[in-house]
Amino acid sequence: ETGEEVASTEQPLSLAGAGHVGDGFGNSASMTIAGLTACFLTQVSGRFRGTGEWVQITNVGGRWTLASHSLQGGGIAAHAMCVNYPMDQNTIKTWQKGQAPVALQKGGSCFLTTVQGEFAGGGEHFVFWKGSNEQWWVGGSSQAGGGLCATAGCFGKGDLGTFTNRAKASWDLDLVSYRAPN
Repeated sequence: ETGEEVASTEQPLSLAGAGHVGDGFGNSASMTIAGLTACFLTQVSGRFRGTGEWVQITNVGGRWTLASHSLQGGGIAAHAMCVNYPMDQNTIKTWQKGQAPVALQKGGSCFLTTVQGEFAGGGEHFVFWKGSNEQWWVGGSSQAGGGLCATAGCFGKGDLGTFTNRAKASWDLDLVSYRAPN
């Protein structure tokens, strides 16, 4: 033992911002400065009847912005939160109906940033999970005639399991829900 202290590479996660869109909140919410933070969906609800219905988090003018859209006259709502940990823009990937699951990154934590499409019954779902070798994936399936897609992004490369296990997400898309494999 040399007696030298080893610097920790762990970065404590703290809340950097949050946003809400939907009935009573408007359809766009600027949440926080992008670049040093990561934002992700924590709740999505409403009548998703086609590709005209979506919620998404995007970088608009250097700020993470949560937005929603509905061609059904409203009824779409979403909540998001942001943490002080940079999201790697290269990890943001989209899965679309008919595709095989899409690989995101190895390690760290990944979360949904966009949900779009038709949730017409019990045959539609999207999923993201950490598989073998710490590889994250996003995928899903749909029996509906319309489109369906989900986008996920990641942050961190190390074990952020404590944070991931505490992050709660709820999905209420009529009768269809997000599900994660064991």
